[in-house]
Amino acid sequence: MPVSDLCSKKLISISPKASVSEAAKMMKNKGVGSLLVMDDGSKRCKGIITDRDITLYAVAVGELSDLHVSDVMSRQVATISQKSGLHDVLTKMEKHQLRRIVIVDDDGNSCGILTSDDVVQLLAKEMGMLGSLFAKQTGRSEQARA
Repeated sequence: MPVSDLCSKKLISISPKASVSEAAKMMKNKGVGSLLVMDDGSKRCKGIITDRDITLYAVAVGELSDLHVSDVMSRQVATISQKSGLHDVLTKMEKHQLRRIVIVDDDGNSCGILTSDDVVQLLAKEMGMLGSLFAKQTGRSEQARA
């Protein structure tokens, strides 16, 4: 199954010119831990800013009020083709110690994002379905109720 079937296609982005405060507020309001950094109208990711980036920068530097997203963002964005499988994604995430990866189309445009939390939720759902199937096939669901 291609990763494009598994990833979130709802990309939440912010301009590199936006303030770090705006980024933090957007993350809080949208309930996300990262934002893709893109120029207005662009589909190519220039960077990524995470809640961790903001926190570490705040502790190290202190004052964030005059900083822009471009000052704090990670410019190295991990990407993988939308045609790749989950195994390829997990291999890349493990190799580079990533918690999120941007999914790109054949033209290099961002078309999704997959986080380690997404993968854990997917696997938990699959394991639950497998457990139900196993219980039905072995009659264990009947024994568990007795």
